[in-house]
Amino acid sequence: MWGMDRTGRVWYHGGDPREIWKGEDTMFGEKKEKRFVRTVHEIADKGSVGGIFVYADTETGVQYIHIVGDGRGGLTVLVDREGKPLLREDLIKKPSEP
Repeated sequence: MWGMDRTGRVWYHGGDPREIWKGEDTMFGEKKEKRFVRTVHEIADKGSVGGIFVYADTETGVQYIHIVGDGRGGLTVLVDREGKPLLREDLIKKPSEP
């Protein structure tokens, strides 16, 4: 039986996936640089499943908070006191020059 893990790698029940998988580490064609980078990772209380993650978009600099735990989770934009998205300008990638 064939299956797929969270990274998009294909595997086969009853066999070593390293023997089956011959493609790239992506299920969407050519491998690209990651657009989102994790900047914060805090683990929930000891013995609990989940945590708090903050991701930054490397194209816009906008930060997002992702909270997971006990089978639930949520994702939202981080904002400042005026309601504007919090930015990480130091992580914005400059466009490649031709």
